[in-house]
Amino acid sequence: MIYKLEQEPDIANLPNDELLTPKGVDGTYISDGEYYLFWLKEVLWN
Repeated sequence: MIYKLEQEPDIANLPNDELLTPKGVDGTYISDGEYYLFWLKEVLWN
């Protein structure tokens, strides 16, 4: 999961799914001053 954050990541406050990027690693371009977090978590598919 790749999250676009408004500030530096805080491990005490996990990001919610509203902050997920719409694209994967290949489609994400990072500019100065932007914060992204790659978070490995288990996803359950129904």
